[in-house]
Amino acid sequence: MIDAKLKNKSEQILKYTEDRLAQFKKGKQSWDRLMYSSILMYRGIQWFAFDLTGLRFRLSNQRRAIPRPITNKYAPTANAIGSALLKYDPKIVIAPQTDTLEDLNTAWAGNRIVKTIENEVNWLKRRTELTPWLVLTGNCFLFSGFDEKGGPVKPMVKISCPTCQFDSLLDPQTATQMPDCPECYATYGIKSTMRASIDGRSGKPMMTDHALGCQTTEVVNPFELFFDNRIQELQHHQCVIRIHQKNIEWARARWPDMQEELQPYHRSELSARLLNGLANIVFPQESAPPADSIDLMEIMEKPSPEYPEGFYCIRAGEKILTELVPFKWKTKQGEPYFPVVHFCYDKVPGSLLARTPCFDLIEKQKTRNRIEALGEMILTRMSAPTWLLPKGTIDEPTGIPGGKLTWDPHQTDGAKPEIIPAAQFPPAIVAWLDRVDRDFAELTAMYEVNRGERPLSVKSGYALQELQEIASDRNTGLFMNYSISTSEWQQQNFEIFRQTAPADRYARILGQNDAWTIAKVQETDLAGGVDIWAEPGINQPKTATERLAHLELLINTGVIDLQDPLQKLRIAREYGVGNIFPSADIDNQQIARETDYFKRGLKPPLLSSFENKALHLQDHMDYAKTSEFEALAQQPSPWPGPDGQPLVFGLVWLNHIKETQAALQQEEQAAMQQQLQAQQAASQAQQPPQPQPQPQQPANLRRVA
Repeated sequence: MIDAKLKNKSEQILKYTEDRLAQFKKGKQSWDRLMYSSILMYRGIQWFAFDLTGLRFRLSNQRRAIPRPITNKYAPTANAIGSALLKYDPKIVIAPQTDTLEDLNTAWAGNRIVKTIENEVNWLKRRTELTPWLVLTGNCFLFSGFDEKGGPVKPMVKISCPTCQFDSLLDPQTATQMPDCPECYATYGIKSTMRASIDGRSGKPMMTDHALGCQTTEVVNPFELFFDNRIQELQHHQCVIRIHQKNIEWARARWPDMQEELQPYHRSELSARLLNGLANIVFPQESAPPADSIDLMEIMEKPSPEYPEGFYCIRAGEKILTELVPFKWKTKQGEPYFPVVHFCYDKVPGSLLARTPCFDLIEKQKTRNRIEALGEMILTRMSAPTWLLPKGTIDEPTGIPGGKLTWDPHQTDGAKPEIIPAAQFPPAIVAWLDRVDRDFAELTAMYEVNRGERPLSVKSGYALQELQEIASDRNTGLFMNYSISTSEWQQQNFEIFRQTAPADRYARILGQNDAWTIAKVQETDLAGGVDIWAEPGINQPKTATERLAHLELLINTGVIDLQDPLQKLRIAREYGVGNIFPSADIDNQQIARETDYFKRGLKPPLLSSFENKALHLQDHMDYAKTSEFEALAQQPSPWPGPDGQPLVFGLVWLNHIKETQAALQQEEQAAMQQQLQAQQAASQAQQPPQPQPQPQQPANLRRVA
């Protein structure tokens, strides 16, 4: 799509983007070299050098006699860091700004929306893609957006204007009347009612499947983004440029009107050439890119005096613009923002790009390789015994065990052949290798506990949690930066959801009948109603052992009451052992049937002697708090009251709740009475029998001695 106003400035925009790119490339080459070196080391390509003349990576020049051994300690160390990061799950808080019920309900809805967004973008997969880039290069970016053609589909009615032939879609489930044509009103100032398009064969309105849309998140590596590295906060930048490669067929399918203009096109930047080599299995030579690919340049420019509306454009060639529209990412308050979040490892003062401990391991790994090469040369050249043969020796050693040599002492001046024993392997090399391995652990803080090499005896959940906290001290900065970036990503996606999601998506997440909550979420913006922030010091347990330790802590502190049957059921389901309560599923099905019959007016709720009254009572009370019940409560039901008049639905349901409460109290009192009687019987059984007193004879019947 090309905006008509910006189309007149297309030449100016093309020149502006090239100037911006030339400015952003200054100083980025050194970062690209360092980050690409880290990736090569991880892949096991470690005997390389960078040619400053040709600006390319090449194999290092060594003599053929010099071995090139590689014991890749770099990769498992990086994997250990990545595993610790993947196990870490930051606690993101979506909290109300005030104690009002509106803000409390909006915060509740925000949590459900964020969880839905994570499922839509496949957040777990995005994390696995993000982590290697973050560990090896120290930087990674997430690009968020909204795909209007994705997500679930819904049948819609095709409608058109009889005056101007303007086409649109109408939801048959929510529409009560035909809308007026917006095009006629905007262009001609007249009112024209739109009509449904009729199928000529069936005579019915024409239907089509309309996508509700879904949110997207793309992992962007640091080689693709260009910006002013001196500005340390990404949202404070004026312009951000991204260069990435796509298949030419993909580009032609996205812009079908530009089939002939779109041709293979490739940029000459160092980062673009480096990315082409990562797909190779052997040494990633900076070979020519695929012939069926095209380099796309995306430019995001915030509003400025020169461009009051800003712009977003995609270049697919030297002078080909496939998209050129005003800058479209703004909050409800009108503040522009980039839909890009920077995930960093360790912040570097004065720079937006961050560093990673893996940078310190590059030279350590190269040193280790050189030490191994030295040891291999010593072993191959000096570790085998050899013969010292004086001139005049008749026979040559054959190497056969028990072989004999013939020599003439007259020709050798009395000297005899002697064996020179093999040289001992220098212990300094072994000590040096051990020192380098210890440096690996100290530079990254990946000790035995983190690598799982030395299992420790842990007797309680408290000790396990304390051990995990001590082990993760080195990565405190990483976890904090990761939590802050995750919180920013959720803020951006929450904002994109509220601006782009139709009412159908809200209803699908929050419930069809929760119209009040939907309206409040749509009205709320990030600056009012809810706050989203990260709790970096809280990482939710992910492994089974840690989750059990967390559960043990909650039980011992009294947060969880195991005497509550509902809490026991929730815990069993959370930990995947809900099948130990098979009757609970049957109870839930019966409750769902009872509620459904009540809502449809088919059957009033009746009290049963064999039902789980605690579960019924909790579910009935939760339903009484919903907006669906509020809308149904004042409507007359088909069931008459004592006076013969029909009762309202709300009164029937509340009476059933009171009956359930009374029956539950009777069961609890009966259970307490039985327990008390059992305790009394047990205490009496434990007491020893008391001796019976002997009856005394009357004084006149006593024998006189």
